[in-house]
Amino acid sequence: MRVVGGACVPEARCEILVHVGEPAARVRLALSQSATVEPAPEEETSGLVALAATVHGPEARVVLEVFRDDVLVATRSVQLPVALATPWLDVEPRTTAAPVLRVHTLGDRPGLFVDAYQDGRWRHAAARASEDGPFALPYTLGPGLWRLQVRTDPFSSDRAAIRYVAVGAPDDGLAAIDEAGGEGRAPPGPDALRLAWAAASLEVGVHPLPTPTSGMDADRARLEKRQSRLRWAALIAIVLGLIVAVIVFLRQGLDAALEAQRVMDETGDPELSSARHRRRTLLSALAIVATVLLAFVGAAALIVARAHLLQ
Repeated sequence: MRVVGGACVPEARCEILVHVGEPAARVRLALSQSATVEPAPEEETSGLVALAATVHGPEARVVLEVFRDDVLVATRSVQLPVALATPWLDVEPRTTAAPVLRVHTLGDRPGLFVDAYQDGRWRHAAARASEDGPFALPYTLGPGLWRLQVRTDPFSSDRAAIRYVAVGAPDDGLAAIDEAGGEGRAPPGPDALRLAWAAASLEVGVHPLPTPTSGMDADRARLEKRQSRLRWAALIAIVLGLIVAVIVFLRQGLDAALEAQRVMDETGDPELSSARHRRRTLLSALAIVATVLLAFVGAAALIVARAHLLQ
């Protein structure tokens, strides 16, 4: 027993495939409070049978009844898988390049996004307004096995509905499903049911959308590189300015000290013209120059620190 699409959707038709087996029998779903069942085929078969029900909540349990010669011979209680917040999807036929899709969504969903994958690669994508009527696939599929995912979220495929389409002969589709890791050996029955049975083994899980990309990181890296160059250029300019300032102020200080010493020598006072007084005058001039330079160094350090804090 398999559910087409992997799970039922609340308030939407859910198709359930049953392999009866030998000896032939007639199967149906008994009436249930959690699901509304549709009439089942009246003939007995040993192959595949398609049953349908509409579930009415987050959980649904149905009872499968088996009859032979109109005599109930077996029952089986089944807990149906239910997917919440997922679109209901029907694809017919499953062997053409342009199948017709029917989609039903709960709530106000303004748009649908239809993605097609082949060999695990995202090949096609299309968007359209949400509507209840059938519509043709917006693009044409090439030969081979395709995975269709229909979603309502433009940024995530976590709640996508899934169906497989095998463009070409049904037997080729079964072989492609087997190569893709599914169960390509299907019980006897109509070709459409055999393909749906085999595809149901793959209609679980979703292919996630690619990781979003943005140029912001590259722009930020280029900006940081440019700012780094500007900071280094400013630092070099400040260092060169300090060197020039040291030379200029040191020269002016030495000239001022020599001029002051010359004036003191002209006074004729031996104390003012002594070597000790000359050293003291020179040290005073150097102290003034050093104070000015320290002020420049402190201002430069504040500028560099502020630039780093503003990164």
